[in-house]
Parts: sequence; structure tokens; C-alpha cells
Amino acid sequence: MGVGAPKQEKWIIKYRSSLTEIKTFFAIGATIDFEAGSLRRAPAWMSSAGLEWLYRLLSEPGRLWRRYLVEDLGFFILIFRQKLQMNRTKKNYRRNKNTLESR
Repeated sequence: MGVGAPKQEKWIIKYRSSLTEIKTFFAIGATIDFEAGSLRRAPAWMSSAGLEWLYRLLSEPGRLWRRYLVEDLGFFILIFRQKLQMNRTKKNYRRNKNTLESR
């Protein structure tokens, strides 16, 4: 399915129960445009830093601002909290590892 978010997700939810022979649905959205060359991907450094969404927002602000800054805000907060928790866990692990090594 490649009609863009959230249309493709809504369509899949609405029709998946009637499409019993299809076991897996892929909501690929902009992937088709990227592969066709009609939409540019973010620079490699932005992609590797997890900032492709920011590149897309800056490239198409009129179309994407609501999706990224309003509708996805709750998701962003969850990801941010998880990232903070991971960093705390890494720091505690390093601190405990260094303590054990010094004994």
C-alpha cells in the first residue's frame, strides 16, 4: 500500500478482515517516490542520526507539519523517554563495570 500516511494505515485497518488471503500488509508510503526518484532522500548523515523526518518536514512543511508536530508528538515523547532511559542504563553499566574492574 503506497498512498501515504495515514490513508494507507486506515485503508488496511478497514479492509484487512475482508482480505483473508493476504497475511501481510506493507504501508510503504513515500518509498515509492524515493525509488522512482521523484522525492529526494535525506543526506546520509541525517538518516544515520535518525533525522530523516526533519529533512522531510523542512522539504514539505505545508504537507507534513501537522503529521510530525501534532499527530506524532505523543510517539516522539515515548521515543525520547526510551532514549533517555537507554542512556541512563548505559551510564550505570559503565559505572558498575569500572567499579568492578578497580577491585
